[in-house]
This record gives sequence, structure tokens and C-alpha cells, in this order.
Amino acid sequence: MSQRINAANQGALLEAVNGDPEFRLAARYWNGSFRLTMGPDEAYLFRIRDGELTQVSLQPTIFDAWDFEIAGPRDGWKEIFAETPRPFYQDVASALFRHGFTLGGDVESFFAYHAALRRVIAALRRPLR
Repeated sequence: MSQRINAANQGALLEAVNGDPEFRLAARYWNGSFRLTMGPDEAYLFRIRDGELTQVSLQPTIFDAWDFEIAGPRDGWKEIFAETPRPFYQDVASALFRHGFTLGGDVESFFAYHAALRRVIAALRRPLR
């Protein structure tokens, strides 16, 4: 799987997520960040301010703070991002229990903004241009 988010499509992702009324509703009180780690060499850090996705860091470091992290194998993320995901890959929560994904950090924040996170992942399922 090639890098899902890059400098060329990063703006399109911000536009897609912030233009999604369901994301805006679910994230309306969110001020925080989360990290998605896809295998050993690909990770992204998402920053949310006042319910708006403001930044996606393409190469986060160990010094970058985040509230929670979802990590999983590269093949598992490929399944999650499929147009029609297989059972238990439709949502990262089910992948945590069934497919070797891990959740780290502030679990309460993860569940509080899970609906908003689902909308970010829905945007990542679509081609970004």
C-alpha cells in the first residue's frame, strides 16, 4: 500500500473532512489530536481545534504529543480503507478486538469522539485529489 496521505492530497483531505456536516457535528467540542499508525513505517498525526481538522502531520516524531493512537498492521489498514470493508474491518473499534489493532493513550477521548473519527476514516476511503 502506498502512502495514503501525502503533500499533494493533504489539502483535499482537510477539505473533505471539514466539509462533512456529520464530522462537524460529532467533533464540535473536540480540541485534541490522534495518531494513526499503519505498520512499522507509516504514521499520521491529526490535530483538531474547535471541531475542525486543522493539520495532518505526514511524518510525526516520538516528540509529537497525541491524545490517542490507533495502530495496526499495514494489511489491516488496507482492509479498513477498502471501498466495502470485510466484516470487522468496517470500524477501527471492531478491528481492535478482532484484527490485532491496538489503542493507546486516552481511551476516553477515543470513545468520546469515535463518531468523528469514523468520518475521518470514511474520507480516507474515498480517493483524495
